[in-house]
Amino acid sequence: MFNNSEDKIISNQDTELVIDTEKDVLKTLFNKKTKTDWLVEPCSLYKTNNRENVKIDFDIVSLANKNIELSLKITNISSTPVNLKTWFPILSNINPENKSNKLCYFFPQNEPIINDEVTKLCKTYSYVFPFQFINVFHKNAGSITLMTLDKSNFKKDFCLEKRKNGQVDFGVKYFNKTILPDETWVLPEARLIIHKGDWHQGLLVYRDWLNSFYNPSKPRKRWLLESFIFRQHFLHENYGDRAWLPQNNEYSLNKLVAKDIDLFGGVDYVQLFDWAYEPNYGRVGNYKPWNYLGGHEKLKNEINKIQKKGIKVGLYIEGYLVNRESEIVKEEKELWSTKDTGGSPYYRWGGKYIHPCPFIEDWQKIMTNICIDANDKLEVDGFYIDEFGNGTQYPCYSKKHGHDIPANQLLGEEQMISHIRKKLTDDIVILSEYCPTDISTQFQEGSLTYANSLINIFRFIIPDFKIFVILECDNPLSNLHVEEAKKVFFNGLGSWISGPVSNNKWFPEKYKCFIKKSYKILKKYKDAFTSENPLPLVDTLHPLVLANKFPGINRTVWTLFNKGTEDISGEILKVEHQQNSTYFDAWNNCDLDVRIEKEFAYIKLKLEEKEVGCVAQEVY
Repeated sequence: MFNNSEDKIISNQDTELVIDTEKDVLKTLFNKKTKTDWLVEPCSLYKTNNRENVKIDFDIVSLANKNIELSLKITNISSTPVNLKTWFPILSNINPENKSNKLCYFFPQNEPIINDEVTKLCKTYSYVFPFQFINVFHKNAGSITLMTLDKSNFKKDFCLEKRKNGQVDFGVKYFNKTILPDETWVLPEARLIIHKGDWHQGLLVYRDWLNSFYNPSKPRKRWLLESFIFRQHFLHENYGDRAWLPQNNEYSLNKLVAKDIDLFGGVDYVQLFDWAYEPNYGRVGNYKPWNYLGGHEKLKNEINKIQKKGIKVGLYIEGYLVNRESEIVKEEKELWSTKDTGGSPYYRWGGKYIHPCPFIEDWQKIMTNICIDANDKLEVDGFYIDEFGNGTQYPCYSKKHGHDIPANQLLGEEQMISHIRKKLTDDIVILSEYCPTDISTQFQEGSLTYANSLINIFRFIIPDFKIFVILECDNPLSNLHVEEAKKVFFNGLGSWISGPVSNNKWFPEKYKCFIKKSYKILKKYKDAFTSENPLPLVDTLHPLVLANKFPGINRTVWTLFNKGTEDISGEILKVEHQQNSTYFDAWNNCDLDVRIEKEFAYIKLKLEEKEVGCVAQEVY
């Protein structure tokens, strides 16, 4: 690790780096804890085009908390605008001691990848990749976490490649950025952390960074966190069921919810999908269906009856879809529409609708007023904004909306939700269709998701952001969906349920039994399943048994999953034992066979193939 006069040595308790300051090249990346050099050959820490027209200011320092912080500023020194494509930060040629084909990576997309296979991954910071870090790790050499510290939802890609030679390259790619003459672009700062452990350490340091500034715009709602069944109902025709009977202007919503409780074991949140429907405008028209419904009082009374049972009620609205004939967009539909690269409005769903750009201030005000007016009349507990949270599906190229070209939808949706959020009272929640980015979660309380992997990383990084999983939309469930429902329970998440209770084909008996059983456990141990410090994939005593840990109040709960194809019996979990502790098999509702040795408890039980389990430790 000799250095020349142009080298800068950065050293702390865990790490030593050698930087060629003339070329801004990393020459050594040494983990002191594991005594391992991770770098096969020197690598640049950033890349950008148009180098002859810009001035680069790069800095790298060691902080007191053992983190390495990187910063980059690019100034246009030419007389014309410069378009930049920039990678920052990047690490390449990574492979401890250049002899490991078992170098692993943790890529925290919405269905995270934890693997050691050759691959090439690149995901846009959005619902598909909602966090700002990547981790690579090795069982003997430790791990490296690379993260950006962006609090502004700046558009970027997170990329990783593992090559056949075992080396890994990973980093952040920023979209085209145009800077004017004499303008300086200050990129979001980045951080490099060297660990002794594996990917869990990367997750925890990232969660710590978020917690250092994370500030929800409204206090989180305990009732929402403790909700585990989100039930969608229709006022109008829904494959046989409807909550409004137009012939006599009566509602059957309470009767339908009573059937839900019998079928699923309970309901926590009821959403009215098509409350705004009118024959001339459909469900996304003027959002003023009161004449068609014969007034709002009867619907308000029906909602109030449900709320008195301790069940919350919310309404559906659409963020990117409105009927072209609606009064609210009649004069402005061409101006407000999101535009494609050719400047033409997006025409999806048969061209019957326009797709308003969320940056339009008047559209923000209209959406806000829709919520205010509906709440004034019905007194609901929440609003769900469909299609929001995605951040990628309507890239707008209109030059009349006042946004960048193309628009960063993440910022537009943030503006829209913030505008609505400020005008609603604190007791009302806002949810979206997709889990948004980490930064955007501060402006809403929860979301739905279609992502349903064995580990839902969102749930463990931002545990007070409520998530309900959609297993199937607008189609009946089957016994195959029970396997998917197991993942929902394993992660301690909520279930989104839609469909007619009068049609048994929509909800197989096996699914109903599983939901009822898992719901009962989730509610019984709700303090654990709403923990602020849950841990994913903790160690077990069997390689095919996965476990998540949920610390509660004077108790801890572990959800288990046997990913193997055979039954597993014996001691499968080793946990810290505390005096006056008892152990209970919550899934099978029976006491556990536990061996106490020194400060540990060894838990013995049977897990059938591809089955879940649940263990609770109570401290009295």
